[in-house]
Amino acid sequence: MHFNRLRRQAGHGVSQRDNQTLGAFGSLVVVPLFFTMTLAGIWHGAGFQFLIFGLMHGVYLTINHAWRMFGPKAAEMNRGRLAEAGVVVCKVVLTYLAVLAAQVMFRASSLGAALQMLGGMIGLHGIDAFPLPNMVMTMVRHLGPIHTFFTQTHHILIVPGEDSTPGPASLALRFFIVWALPNSQTIMAKFSPSLTAVRPVAPRWLSWQPTVRWALALGFLLALSLMSLQQTKVFLYFQF
Repeated sequence: MHFNRLRRQAGHGVSQRDNQTLGAFGSLVVVPLFFTMTLAGIWHGAGFQFLIFGLMHGVYLTINHAWRMFGPKAAEMNRGRLAEAGVVVCKVVLTYLAVLAAQVMFRASSLGAALQMLGGMIGLHGIDAFPLPNMVMTMVRHLGPIHTFFTQTHHILIVPGEDSTPGPASLALRFFIVWALPNSQTIMAKFSPSLTAVRPVAPRWLSWQPTVRWALALGFLLALSLMSLQQTKVFLYFQF
């Protein structure tokens, strides 16, 4: 291993076989990743929740690299289109849940508060219902026997709470925007917006062009964004 590191520092390559050993994976991937992610975590704040935030990302990245290096190769697996779509969905959901758990650590005021929140998210403190606006509840009370059934099942309705917490319908719309619509890199794909290649998967009408139409559309969206600013919020990283 020491010889391999010296060869890298000298500008010489390391064979693929030597690079895919557990020893090489530990020294070239695990140790640097955990060191970097630990520093990144504690840089964000003085608290155990930030340390764990960094360590969680170290674990995530380590598992990702280990799977890519030692797991089954896609070319060796004969999966049908339906099975492949299921694998993609599982990857997206797993990534989403992993990032969501880490963000709880990042935003919590303390480690105890983060654990309390995570416990609530998996139902350890019971499952609460979405509260309904008073106007809706007043109308339902006039429905007689239906009222009893409705009050017992209103938590499954797609209605936002009075505290402006987004309801299931609002969350579903946001998930659709994030996962189904093209992002900024795919919209700008043919202009090479990143160091790596981006597949131009966006529809042609969503591919950016230096035209008057795009200028008007973006100007309109900017105006809507400015008008929706109702209060001033301090930039998150100003507190660090």
